[in-house]
Amino acid sequence: MVRKPILPSTPPVSSYASMRQPVLADAQRDVSKTIDTVIKTLRKQFGAEAVSRLDEYDSDPVDTFPSGLTSLDTALGIGGFPLSKLVQIAGPESVGKSTLCKKLIREAQAHGIAPYFIDGEDSRDTPHRYRALGITPQNIAWSDALTIEDAFSLADAAILSFRKLDKPAMIFLDSIAAFLNEGDETRGYDEEGRRGAKAAFLSKNLKKLLDKIRGTQIGMVFVNQIREKANAAPFEDPTYEPGGRALRHYSHVVLRMKRMGKIRKGAQDVGIKSRVNVKKSKLSPPYRNADIAIYFDGRIENLDGTSEGDEE
Repeated sequence: MVRKPILPSTPPVSSYASMRQPVLADAQRDVSKTIDTVIKTLRKQFGAEAVSRLDEYDSDPVDTFPSGLTSLDTALGIGGFPLSKLVQIAGPESVGKSTLCKKLIREAQAHGIAPYFIDGEDSRDTPHRYRALGITPQNIAWSDALTIEDAFSLADAAILSFRKLDKPAMIFLDSIAAFLNEGDETRGYDEEGRRGAKAAFLSKNLKKLLDKIRGTQIGMVFVNQIREKANAAPFEDPTYEPGGRALRHYSHVVLRMKRMGKIRKGAQDVGIKSRVNVKKSKLSPPYRNADIAIYFDGRIENLDGTSEGDEE
């Protein structure tokens, strides 16, 4: 006797799926009424500013200023360097991170934007060198900070001051990897520091700082070094930026710089070629590159030899 296979029974259709689906216009009206009710409830409990419809928010484009490098402005995809956002510039040593900051300082001054530099690497150049680069040194605010806590306190106070003045500004921290954590300056040389202390600090405090530049014309640039991972897998990026995941998450734009070669004049090396990769962007499509020439005298040009605002 041949047995017939037992077929699985057809699962019951859910009551919601079996309902007649309304036309699109009816569905949108129903959603709108629901949103109205929720907004009314939340405003009653938390205040009028607690919630609104998305289309009620200000949708103005991001404020920018020209970086002086058309290749970089094109790679950024928004026509210039952003204000009211956090940009991280990372890379190994001697690829031009601090020199690129000097270029941004020069262009910021030219467009009426006040620069404030918080230095953790003892990298202050002489005023004569800044003047040679077309920068007005008396129009730069500069602080030396030992710890990341000091740097954030200074940046916080500067943001409040710029906001009261209602003036555009750029705040530079150079570099995140170089700043110590509180307690490190008194720790003995033979004592091990607390692992992950800087990442924990940034995770707890970075959002607080960035909230204060929202809706302003105050931009922030965090310069960072890169480190090699121990025992990185063959398919992994063998390098990373110190500061933990929070810094990468909160950065609106992450620029990674890489040296591509030397620039020679006769038998002498006079500069390097660097590639700036937009590793992350919340403002435009990422993964674009800008190739730039960085000379040892401090000049930065597009790799084709043109540089807006530079005197020949």
